[in-house]
Amino acid sequence: MMGTLLRFFSASVAGFLLLLGETSWAQNEVSAEAVLEETQVAVGITTYLQLVVQGGQPEEVPNEIKAPGLTIGDPSRPPASNYAHSTLNGVLTVQSKYLYPVVGNTAGTFSIPAINLRIRGKEVSTAPLSIEIVKLSGSRPQFNSSQPYFLTFQASKTEAYVNELIPIELGLYVRGNNSIARPGRPKFEKSGKFVIKPFPTTYRLNPEQIDGIPFSNVRFPTQVAALSPGTHVLGPASVETDIAKPGNGLFPKAMMRLSETRTISSNELSFTIKPLPENGRPASFQGAVGSFELEVTAKPLQLRAGDPLSIDIHVRGNGNFDSLNPPHLPETDGWRVYPVTKVENPDGTDSQTITYGQVVIPLRKQPSVPSLELAFFDPVKEEYVTLRSPAIPLNIIPDPAADPSSGGAVLNQIGFQGEELNDILFIHTSTPSWRPLASSLLTQPSFWAWQLIPFSALAGLAGGWAWRGWQIWQAEQRRRFEMTLEKVRARSSQPLSRAQFYEIVLDYFERWRVKHPQLPANLSARSRESLDQMLQAGNSLLYAGATDSTGPASNQEKQEILSALAELESLAPIA
Repeated sequence: MMGTLLRFFSASVAGFLLLLGETSWAQNEVSAEAVLEETQVAVGITTYLQLVVQGGQPEEVPNEIKAPGLTIGDPSRPPASNYAHSTLNGVLTVQSKYLYPVVGNTAGTFSIPAINLRIRGKEVSTAPLSIEIVKLSGSRPQFNSSQPYFLTFQASKTEAYVNELIPIELGLYVRGNNSIARPGRPKFEKSGKFVIKPFPTTYRLNPEQIDGIPFSNVRFPTQVAALSPGTHVLGPASVETDIAKPGNGLFPKAMMRLSETRTISSNELSFTIKPLPENGRPASFQGAVGSFELEVTAKPLQLRAGDPLSIDIHVRGNGNFDSLNPPHLPETDGWRVYPVTKVENPDGTDSQTITYGQVVIPLRKQPSVPSLELAFFDPVKEEYVTLRSPAIPLNIIPDPAADPSSGGAVLNQIGFQGEELNDILFIHTSTPSWRPLASSLLTQPSFWAWQLIPFSALAGLAGGWAWRGWQIWQAEQRRRFEMTLEKVRARSSQPLSRAQFYEIVLDYFERWRVKHPQLPANLSARSRESLDQMLQAGNSLLYAGATDSTGPASNQEKQEILSALAELESLAPIA
């Protein structure tokens, strides 16, 4: 009987909520918006498009989005998604998000068409988007899976004009999946000739395969601008990062992960910076470089002489906004002008809008707001461009109380008129009736005493795990640090699998490389070849999941590697 009543109650509540949801949805607008994570990205680099749907779930979401020159999504599987809902003032709001990877394989500017959806019987479309795919160049080191970590530095071009923004990108690579625990902020050496835009404060950890070896990758895009003409070197850059070390099997996978801090350096790049041409330079040019559009608005358009007028100056485009001096109305006869203020500050990473505001006062009847002028150098067209806004007509009404000689203006101070409010309107004279504050469970010592029992048990368990893991890690570090060639030979003589053998020789080789980053110049070609084969086979066995890792290593394989290590030790000893 009780179970029947519970089922009836649950069904009633569910039906009520469903009815409430249907009624509330009827008041909730449906919409869809497509947002690009980045609107400028390098060839072959993945960025993401997020489809945000408000007011309900689409009847069907495409697996991929067709766009010429771009790969968006995967036709074989739906995009990653999540859902959220909330209720405010009885209105149920539902939001769905879908994430599509976007990759461009050739340089150029590409359009992403509108995405058409059907939501609760209504046809909804997103606005079309545009993305620029740039080709990076520069002395980038070759990807080498034998390196445990490296940092690349590339630029969209190495020849530009003074004050021209140049997109650059740093790429941090660390061997292993999810092996970057905390990337630091990049720093540049030899950056005195450049202005470097701030790097993004958030990052995305991307998996990547290099020669079949898994790597973790973090990209740091930004822009730089040279301050003077000539040949200037930028870099190397460095990133101090925490590299995650694999666990030892004693801990839950997500509970504890050891890490070590490394400072990783990149290559450097040389830039050829050209001066801005003298020919055709307009008198109003003040150093702006880029491609811009100018729009000027004013309000109110009907006012009295002596009243303030607000001018909004909108500059749109793609370029170095830091080199831009805003157009403004100068101090002229018949106008009182105030300094220009910046309303919006762009980040300089994309086509954007920056808005300036200026307050002016017409001192007498004026027919219009004068035309404003913006001059800049377009590095794509390699020419100067001057933009002029159209004059804005004004209707200035003369004040009947004004002196006719003032042109209709009343500029004297106007005094306050009206009765001054100086009496007290209401004062509470009765004694308030305060209710006693109820005792809270959180204020009772017995409550916290009982909480100490499970907390102490959990803390002891976590401390034991941590102490045991620390001991094992310390022992592993001592073993690797004390690894000598004699110990390598002794352990290699025991029956070992190929994976165990390569783990030993790679530990020794990494210890040797800490003291000697470069191989000796007089190392024989045969030993160099044996060491290259050792690195490739070891990385394949230990990191790529090779299928032949459990079989024993052959005597010939051991002999060739041990001979190469012996020659290496004789030419450049560790001790």
